[in-house]
Amino acid sequence: MSAMNTGSQEKELRASERDEKRGYSLNYKQVGLAFAIEIIVVIISLIGAGLMAAKYGRTSTDCVLMMLAPVAYAMVELTRVPLALATRTQRNHFMKVVAALAVLCAAGVTVKSMSMLGEIMFRPRLEAVAEAKQYLDKTNHDRDSITYAIKSADELVTQRKNEREAAEQQLLRITNEMGKHPGQTCSQIYGTDKNGKEYRGQRCNPDPAILALNQQRNSANENRAEASKRLEEANAKRDVLSLTDADKRSADAEVNYRDALFHSQLHSFTSMVFGKDPNQVTEGELASFLRIFVFLPAIFVALASTLLAMTAVNHIKPKRDAAQVVVPDAAVIQILKAAVRSANSDLESAKASAATNFVVDHAHGRADVIKLRPRMETV
Repeated sequence: MSAMNTGSQEKELRASERDEKRGYSLNYKQVGLAFAIEIIVVIISLIGAGLMAAKYGRTSTDCVLMMLAPVAYAMVELTRVPLALATRTQRNHFMKVVAALAVLCAAGVTVKSMSMLGEIMFRPRLEAVAEAKQYLDKTNHDRDSITYAIKSADELVTQRKNEREAAEQQLLRITNEMGKHPGQTCSQIYGTDKNGKEYRGQRCNPDPAILALNQQRNSANENRAEASKRLEEANAKRDVLSLTDADKRSADAEVNYRDALFHSQLHSFTSMVFGKDPNQVTEGELASFLRIFVFLPAIFVALASTLLAMTAVNHIKPKRDAAQVVVPDAAVIQILKAAVRSANSDLESAKASAATNFVVDHAHGRADVIKLRPRMETV
């Protein structure tokens, strides 16, 4: 256990020395998270581009052509995190500016890719709303067409009725006019036949006016019959026309359109922002809100991993060492000579002091011996 702790401490010490030597330290968790975010962004961008190519590419060649630019964009996006680190770790200010410009360029590519994905996110619902609106317009147009056809049929029926009434009035006028004429004119005739006999009688001739009126009456009858036939045909055509089915289809289309609007997030958000009914939101308002709802998140995504990588670098201030004092060689020699003289003087003083103490101690020892002898003799 102690060996493991020792190894860990040595590793930390080496890392600390390395960081101090290069002047900065890295938060590897933040760097790893930034790279993970960048890789995920690249993967989903390529997936989105692949789905777009599969949906809108008419041939396999079209799909390949549509994927060339997204692959190049993905390669550029992978450089964003290293460039963001370079803006903090480069010591040359010019290279820092170059790295910052490169980061902005790579971020612009990411904004383009993410804005495409954001637009794709809303496209299915927008297509559903557009299809529902197109169907509603078609059913309303069909209903208007039927309404116009019914109006035309009603006008034709009215016209045919008027024509038949006019024919009947003409026939009635001719019949009344015929009643005013006797029909024929008669006159008395008399004379002698070839046998010499006298005869007397009456001769009647048809009225010429009656003949003309009969012709007019026959023509009026034909006109009335033709007008009646046309009226029956107009009524038959009018009876076929009905708004019941058209009204039902129009109502169903309106419900379908409302349902599509209800499930469209973009229409809901735009209606809330502009304070309108989703059905009254214009295409311009949708485009304005889509611009905000797509580009701003795309910019935030592009900046997220960049800022995460930039904040992972912590600069270390170098430790200030004590300033070295430069002493001339002559001064050093003089200092050494003074130190030697001082050491010799201290040595002589120590020797003299030691000799003095030895003599004193020896004298005190003899005196103590002389004082001790009388006492021993007395005993």
